Amino acid sequence: MSNKDELLFIGETESPFQLTELGLMGQTLQVSGAGVTAIVGGNNVGKSSLLSQLDQWLHKGPGHISMNSQVSILSGLKTWVTEDMELFFRWIKRTSLETDSSHLGMGVRYFRNGSPGIDDVNIRQVHERAKTGDLGDFYPHFVFYESATNRSNLNFTIGKRERPDSPPSHPLHYLEDDPKLRDEVCLLFFDVFNQNLTLDNVGNAVTLRVGVEPVGLRELRIVDENLIRVRKELDRLPLLEVQGDGMKSFMWLVLAIVTSVYSVIILDEPEVFLHPPQAVKFGRILGDLSRKRNVQIVVATHDRNILIGLLQSECPLSIARLTRVGDVNSVDQLNPVAISEIWRDPVLRYSNILDGLFHNLVVVAEGSRDCTFYAAAIDHAHDQSQLEIAPSEILFVPSNGKTGIRSVADALAKIKVPVVASVDFDIFNDETVLSSLVESLKGDWSIIREDFKHCHKVLNQPREGVLVSDVVESVLDLLNKVLDENGERRWDSEMKRKFRALTRGGESAWDRLKKSGVFALPKEVETRFLGMMETLEGMGLVAVRTGELESFGLGYGIPEGKGLAWIRSALEADAHKSAAATEHVRRCVRAGVTLAARQADTQG
Repeated sequence: MSNKDELLFIGETESPFQLTELGLMGQTLQVSGAGVTAIVGGNNVGKSSLLSQLDQWLHKGPGHISMNSQVSILSGLKTWVTEDMELFFRWIKRTSLETDSSHLGMGVRYFRNGSPGIDDVNIRQVHERAKTGDLGDFYPHFVFYESATNRSNLNFTIGKRERPDSPPSHPLHYLEDDPKLRDEVCLLFFDVFNQNLTLDNVGNAVTLRVGVEPVGLRELRIVDENLIRVRKELDRLPLLEVQGDGMKSFMWLVLAIVTSVYSVIILDEPEVFLHPPQAVKFGRILGDLSRKRNVQIVVATHDRNILIGLLQSECPLSIARLTRVGDVNSVDQLNPVAISEIWRDPVLRYSNILDGLFHNLVVVAEGSRDCTFYAAAIDHAHDQSQLEIAPSEILFVPSNGKTGIRSVADALAKIKVPVVASVDFDIFNDETVLSSLVESLKGDWSIIREDFKHCHKVLNQPREGVLVSDVVESVLDLLNKVLDENGERRWDSEMKRKFRALTRGGESAWDRLKKSGVFALPKEVETRFLGMMETLEGMGLVAVRTGELESFGLGYGIPEGKGLAWIRSALEADAHKSAAATEHVRRCVRAGVTLAARQADTQG
């Protein structure tokens, strides 16, 4: 971004300084101009560390990034600074407090809290430092940074300034000086919490209170009358600083953004302490403010509600998904068009697909029952032996049947999330559906096409009857498999079902496969079919090897059926803890690990 016209700023609101690129471990992240750049990803991938290192670089230079306490994620930084010195200085004057120190021989200087001040002598020094991205002492004029940990003990009471022209040392001083800003902040607070906010500066301190301001307070700020009456009325209003953390966190960030015009605002986890509806509103407010004030906002978030609010605001939005494999970080800058397509699709818009941005793996299953069962199985498997991806980092998304998996997988692929499809065995009975799903998972159907056609040809052969020799061979084959896997296994209803499937006449091969999975594979295609399944798992498609979801409940005394009653009975009977269920979810996780590593290699 080198052309000033690309910055989307207009007239007196034009910012003279911007971030343009962030270097991340050999990759480049383009920073949105007048708008929001949202950093998303799973837990412990470095979102907060990236913002902290960006803050350190801008404030104290690249050499200040600590190598002892954190992995260095930020490897480069590019900025844009206007060459128009008149515009540059005019912006400094407009966004800072002017103080005349002529009586001290210092002339007019422009201050921000924490800054030594800028005057016409050192303005060129400020301009040159801004070009390097190392702002030093002049950092407060351009950048606001707020980490999540800074909002644990917020103070909304500050002493009054000694002189009316003293530089503000707190955002409340700005509200004291500007009634328009005060009204704007109060309206935003009411929009989110449906409560009024009052600035109390009657006395020696300035503070915020929750409630309707007393009649005559505004006139009192101009004419000193009825002081005792108004003071008593103010005292009846509760202080903001004793309210809930959600109110305090929200107001702290809004005050910082509204009361001071910055070029760059960096926010870590703005959703902290906010309920979901409030987080949506705050995301919308962030987007609106970025447009209204023409500033860059870089935000790291774990919450889809913040993203929903940003999308509702229709601000220029760039989303970057951060991932980590070992100690190596990677970043995917998501296509804004793809995000817009998901947002416009009413089915996807109201699904939990956007939650996938905050997980390390998404498993798409055929229905909500499947998702519930597999989530329980994942927890049990992890308790038994730690999985490569923690259950909290895995999101299950229902697709309303096999044909719906493709649209969900397509959407998730657009936002660069590793996707595994968990499907029933009968997916292999329809080449069109299977090949389409493989393509949506970015797999190569040509790799398995010949194996599929060969197996299908054998499995689709008509059966006129059942020969004794076929039954004996199939039964012996099943017995040998069972003995190899677990010779101590008890003879139960599941085993009875498998034997019935092998001896029943008039049933098609696909009927048996749906009920018994790989146990019903004819010997002549078994090796080739299992090899095809392994290949598909490497592409992210994991079929239930025992047939279908309900097969995991066999042997647990669960009534037959496919409704909610089945899933409740299955979980109460601990069917999700079966060896077959555990193996299936482990296959899903292994497939996800393979996909994540492949994506990391591609990005690298």
